[in-house]
Amino acid sequence: MPPPARERGGRDGRPRTHAHLRPVPWGAEYALATYFLVSSGRDGLGNDSNGLPDAWWAGYDVDLGAPLGDRYVWNGLVRRDFASGMVLVNEPEQPARTVDLGGTWRGLDGQLRTGVTLSPTSGVVLRVP
Repeated sequence: MPPPARERGGRDGRPRTHAHLRPVPWGAEYALATYFLVSSGRDGLGNDSNGLPDAWWAGYDVDLGAPLGDRYVWNGLVRRDFASGMVLVNEPEQPARTVDLGGTWRGLDGQLRTGVTLSPTSGVVLRVP
């Protein structure tokens, strides 16, 4: 799988900033999930529509802990595991995928989940409950 465009650069250990200067049609959770797929922990994510103090999105405060490894393909989705959670991303132009999570996880909306369905160009950030 070729690396996503967001990952190009930054291989020299220098921090990267992922910035969306206008609202994105695929949504903030997809942007956050793809950020977590490639982040070294020294990167930043910005979105002027959700990053201002009066419009702060609580998803930016999530702490998944340290990554447990690199991203990998799992049940047709791209996945990365963390000490306190995981992210799943369904790439553009892929079919919708429904997966059993193999346990109970908490979504950014606070709901407990044992499975998810991801349409193309969507992602989910899940925390240990």
